[in-house]
Amino acid sequence: MMKHQKAIKKRAANLSRILLSAAVFLFSLFSLFSLSAVPLNFAVPAMHSGLEMLQVWTPIADYLEKACEFDITLHIVKDYETLQAGMLAKNYDIGYVNALYENRIITAGKGSVGTRARADINGKNTFTTALIVNKDSVMRTMQEMQGRYLALTIARESLGGYYIPLCLFSQAGIDPKQVFSQIIYSGTYASILKGVAFGVLDAGAVTTAILEDGQYREISSQVRIIEESQDVPQWAMIAQTGLREAMIDTFITSLTRMGKSEEGTRLLRDAGVSNFLEDHGQQTAPQIPPEYQIGIGEIDAAAR
Repeated sequence: MMKHQKAIKKRAANLSRILLSAAVFLFSLFSLFSLSAVPLNFAVPAMHSGLEMLQVWTPIADYLEKACEFDITLHIVKDYETLQAGMLAKNYDIGYVNALYENRIITAGKGSVGTRARADINGKNTFTTALIVNKDSVMRTMQEMQGRYLALTIARESLGGYYIPLCLFSQAGIDPKQVFSQIIYSGTYASILKGVAFGVLDAGAVTTAILEDGQYREISSQVRIIEESQDVPQWAMIAQTGLREAMIDTFITSLTRMGKSEEGTRLLRDAGVSNFLEDHGQQTAPQIPPEYQIGIGEIDAAAR
């Protein structure tokens, strides 16, 4: 009788352990399902054209959605300020930003946001800005630009096409508003390059990456660099820390593998990127040079 009771108690204990294990498994499965059922929110700034950015980044988001096997919601936000506010409010899980706003958002987030990947363009995770003129231009220095037409990309949005060139002029003791007869905002580096090459614009600011791009080789041969900046970090993917980490890890892993497939390479090229490199601190590109940071602060203060 005693043996029979012990056997019953043992079976009951085993059954309890099995039920507990099953409950834990089901809870974990439910938690995982609930987590993945909520889309990952990915934000990209509209820059010069929200429609164009939507056309470029929607196929990339769709590609990553298939690779990650969970839903991704792409948000094309109107500007960097909106993206910053959304990241700090935790409305977006991942954001694509230039180095200026990368630093601003991470600093404001106080540990809640970090860099996870950096763009690689033509084998470089840094870029330089070049001030260009037509190859036949008489201008040799920035000081000789008095009364000329200068083309930049987007006011107070572009790092390489607005802030850095203005910093270069500031360091040379030149006030562009006083020197140039007109400052034109063209929206893209390609339009600036073509305008200077064809003689429509006197001077412009572009990143050297476009001058090295094979598809612009012939046009680039028609321009000359008269000033070039120091290295500045390329665009970065920043993400929330401590939230939805498994999904974010999967997103970043899938993103950095896009360059290994023909389709992924083509989609990244449409976005002006060769690949993305994971960035956990080991591959962090140099910070924005201090003198540029000071110049950017002065430019922002003057615009307010």
